[in-house]
Amino acid sequence: MILYIVFSYGKNYYQEPFESLWLNLFSTLLGSFIALMIALYIFRKGNKNSDKRKKEETANNYNNRLQYFSLLIQGIIKNAEKQAKHHMDVARSTRESPYEYHLVTRLVSNDVLRITQMDSEEIFRAYLYLFGEGEETIKNYNNIYSSIDFVDEVLKQQMSAQEKHINYVHDDQSRIKDLLNSLADDVALTLKGIRYSFDNPAEYDKEPAVIDLVKLLDKYHELVQNNASLHQVEVEFSKPLRTILIKKHNMQKFTAFLADKSHKAAVLLNHIQYNSIAFAEDVEKIEDGLSEPITKLRDAYDAIEKKLIDN
Repeated sequence: MILYIVFSYGKNYYQEPFESLWLNLFSTLLGSFIALMIALYIFRKGNKNSDKRKKEETANNYNNRLQYFSLLIQGIIKNAEKQAKHHMDVARSTRESPYEYHLVTRLVSNDVLRITQMDSEEIFRAYLYLFGEGEETIKNYNNIYSSIDFVDEVLKQQMSAQEKHINYVHDDQSRIKDLLNSLADDVALTLKGIRYSFDNPAEYDKEPAVIDLVKLLDKYHELVQNNASLHQVEVEFSKPLRTILIKKHNMQKFTAFLADKSHKAAVLLNHIQYNSIAFAEDVEKIEDGLSEPITKLRDAYDAIEKKLIDN
């Protein structure tokens, strides 16, 4: 029975050779086509998903870079405003006490350095991605960096001016101290010279000029012991000394070498006062100088943050 079925099947098969051949060929091609379509669909869907993931990764990378960029901009704004305030405090103190130098509080911030070390090309691409291409976008992007450079340069120049002013004041103060110390020594020598001109020591002690000079010399040592300011020493010791020598006692023979040092000390003090007031006036311009670039940076920061939220 089995053999009959087998032989009968074979007989019927070979009786219709062409029909079966085309049917098998069609079935094979159809199966291959369907398999190809399925493979192509899977491939394209995979590529589409891959492209989508790449776009999402690129968008995330750009957003992260700009988020960090905006935080650095915010840090630069805060540091500049605080540093400007400290400089204004120095200007105020300088006006109140022009004969002394005043140290500025220096804030430590590396935000500008961090921005300069970032990949500017990648930041530029991220900025274009967020705001779109165009001349206005490029202009706004360049304004960010030019404003950062301007703020950084203003603060550096102000700090340099502060250091120079301190050096100038310190040098003048050192010269004034030397002059006043030498002047006090010369007053002591003057008293000694006057004493030799009197045969009677009692008459020397009663001499009005001697009494005034001794009081001034004692005043000088008191001022030095109390760490008085150079301006106070000049006002209470050096300046009265000139009055006593020239106007009150007409001590012409002692005027030349004493009054000369006294005048030099006064000139140097005036020099300190003049330079200090000029320095304070320059420092007070810092807020106006930083106003425009800081406003531009704040606008840029707000624009980036808004785009990041909306994106």
